Amino acid sequence: MPCAAGAPALAALLLAAGPLASCTAAAEVLGLAGEALETCSKPGTAMTGFTRDGKCQDLGDDDAGSHHICIQMKSDFCTQTGQPNWCTENQPCMAKDGGTEGECKIGNWCVCQWAFARYIQMAGGCDAIVDLQCDATNLAAVKAYEADAKADKTIQDALDCIKQKCPSTVSSLQGLSDATARPSVASAGGWSSTSAAGALLLVLAAGAAVSLVAARRRGAAPAAACEWSAMSENGL
Repeated sequence: MPCAAGAPALAALLLAAGPLASCTAAAEVLGLAGEALETCSKPGTAMTGFTRDGKCQDLGDDDAGSHHICIQMKSDFCTQTGQPNWCTENQPCMAKDGGTEGECKIGNWCVCQWAFARYIQMAGGCDAIVDLQCDATNLAAVKAYEADAKADKTIQDALDCIKQKCPSTVSSLQGLSDATARPSVASAGGWSSTSAAGALLLVLAAGAAVSLVAARRRGAAPAAACEWSAMSENGL
């Protein structure tokens, strides 16, 4: 086969180019300022988060309530949002190692986006509510509010309140979400997009060169080889 002679050379170039498949990005969930999301819970206070890891994040679409907003919990939150008064109950306590031990009072808590919007409305406006923990509030909340703000004044008020209490809030127009956030190239074996593009061009150029060599070899093949090919096609 004419191309067979070029295959080892192409394989060598592919190996030299490195593992293109290793160009993977690890998702990093972001806070309101576009930095890595901090924990909402602190050691010595109740462990919060949909996944009970102390952070206002979820796993894909598992969190239907979108517990993305970290507030300094007070009893009026349950009262204003029409919920049973769990706000003052003891919960499993966050330990210094990030696990849980015993029970303790709620400090900060990850609350639902809908509940936060209702809280503002029922409490009498943004100035009447508790403070937010800006670095522990998920930027995905801003994205969700921005998508619906024009159609719902309550949502617009919630969005405005976040930006009022956390002036460093960035827009989510970059397409950030709770599960897909700023990509960070893996430290081990990771590639930058520039390196990957360069490697791809190298491979394409190598493939073109091999094809050209193969075509020239086919054109210079001995007559006997061509005759044998013709005989084979005719079943001789």
